[in-house]
Amino acid sequence: MTSHQQRLLTASILLPLLALLVFQGSPLAWAFVLAGVSMLGLWEFYSLFWPRQKRALKLLGLIPALLLCFGRDLGLSPIGILLIGFWGVNCFFLLKLDRGLQGRWSEAQVLTAGWLYLPVVLHFVLYLQKIELILVLLVTFFSDTGAFYCGRLFGKKKIWPKISPNKTWAGALGSILASVPVCLLVGLFQGTAALYHWLWIPVLLAIGAQIGDFFESGLKRHLGVKDSGTILPGHGGLLDRIDSLLLVLPAYMAIRTAMPLF
Repeated sequence: MTSHQQRLLTASILLPLLALLVFQGSPLAWAFVLAGVSMLGLWEFYSLFWPRQKRALKLLGLIPALLLCFGRDLGLSPIGILLIGFWGVNCFFLLKLDRGLQGRWSEAQVLTAGWLYLPVVLHFVLYLQKIELILVLLVTFFSDTGAFYCGRLFGKKKIWPKISPNKTWAGALGSILASVPVCLLVGLFQGTAALYHWLWIPVLLAIGAQIGDFFESGLKRHLGVKDSGTILPGHGGLLDRIDSLLLVLPAYMAIRTAMPLF
């Protein structure tokens, strides 16, 4: 199978499962799924920096992902979890220095950066209404799809070739054009905000999706890695699939905090 055929096959399997989770999944089921996605994504993120080493350090970094995803039900504060995690890994760093082992400050920072990049962002899902979750997922999906096909068919001029050589202005425009109708339909039928809000919101979210994609592409390019993993045929790793969502979610949360939408 070609890479594109693998991509379509993978999507045809994952999308129905995601739809089932969105419409039928309980809060506990979502917590388990988000914990699993966070830990797998974190493992890929850490493996970009430490491909075949630091296994104990990677496992240490997965603990806050579990706490963040189940913390709401346990009455734990996300800020408290992050502070405890931050000081925990930095004390681990100090212990390595005390024992005469090589303890790099950058190792502690990679661990904490991973928490902000993945579980902190993904745990926002637990606070969204079902219609909000549908909106975020649809905008992310159509943004990625519009960017992929428009860039493939019409893309010529590159946006930022030193960071991501395949991203084109045509793809970026396709991302926005594919996002606007979806957001507009959801807003018209379910939203309470004025019509014009549903025209600029998808533009902002689509830009967020593009920047999220650029960030992961730049990270891989900096570290000399083609894909974050191989778990999803045609897509690469889990991070390669959700990189856009990891900025769309906080962008939506910021909009949601500033004004009521539903």
